[in-house]
Amino acid sequence: MSPASGITEFYCRIAKGERARPEWINLFLLAVLAGMLISFAGAASIALGAFSPEPGIRRILSAAIFPAGVILAAVTGAEVFTGRILLLTPILAQLNSIRCTLRYWVVVWSGNLLGSIIIVLMMHAGGLFQYLSGRYSLFLIDAAANKAGYGILRLIVLGTACNILVCIGVLVAARCKRITDKALVIYFPIFLFVLLGFENSIANMYTLPAGLLAAADAGARQAAEAAGTPIGQLTIWNVLKNLAFVTFGNVLGGAFVSTIDHKTGGGPGFT
Repeated sequence: MSPASGITEFYCRIAKGERARPEWINLFLLAVLAGMLISFAGAASIALGAFSPEPGIRRILSAAIFPAGVILAAVTGAEVFTGRILLLTPILAQLNSIRCTLRYWVVVWSGNLLGSIIIVLMMHAGGLFQYLSGRYSLFLIDAAANKAGYGILRLIVLGTACNILVCIGVLVAARCKRITDKALVIYFPIFLFVLLGFENSIANMYTLPAGLLAAADAGARQAAEAAGTPIGQLTIWNVLKNLAFVTFGNVLGGAFVSTIDHKTGGGPGFT
C-alpha cells in the first residue's frame, strides 16, 4: 500500500487484526449495543420533536439530540453498520476479502436491528408512546408514515447523502485521541443529516417499527388519521422497502467516501 492516510491505515489495521475475523458473538453483541444506543437517541429525538407544533423547530430539536447516540456508540466501541461501510477501504487496498467484509456487515446490521427492536419493545412496555398526552405517538406515527411512503429512488439518494456525512464524521473521529474531540467532530455531520432529512438505516430501525407498533393502537391510529397523517403508507412491506433501499444508499455513500480516501490518501485533513 502506498503512503496512505492515517485513516486508511486505521481501517487496514482493523482488516488485518483481530476485528477482521472477530469472534462473531462478541461482534454481534457490540452491534446490539449500538442499535440500543442509537434507538435511545432516536426515542429522545422523537420526544423533543413532539414538544413543538412548529415543524422547523421540531427538526432542529430532533437534530440537536440525535448525535448523542452515535457519539456514545463511537466512544464505547459499539459496532454501527453505517460507519463500518468504511471497511471497504481495506478491500480497495487488497488487505481484506469481500466475503469476510460482507459477513461482517451482515452480523453488524442484524445486531443493530435486534438492539433497535429491543428498545422499541421496552419503550412500548414502559408507556413512552403515551408520553406528552399522546403527542409522542402522533409525532412518531407521522414520522414513520412519511418515511414509509418514500419512493425507491428517493430512499437511495437520501441514504447515500446521509452516509457521506456519517462516514466523514467517522473518518475524522478516528484521528482524534480525546473523547471530547471525537464527540465534537461526530456531532456536526450527524446534526446535518437529521436536519436535512436524510435517511439512516439504523435510525429507521427504531422509528419505523416503533411507528408500526404505535399505530396498532386504535386510538392513536384514529388520532393520527384525524391529524392528516398518511397512515395507509405505514405497512410492513413499506417498512421493509425503506430499510432495504436506505441500507443500499448507505452502502453507496460509504463506498464513495472510502474510494476518495483510498485514492487520494485522505487529504491534508485526515493526515
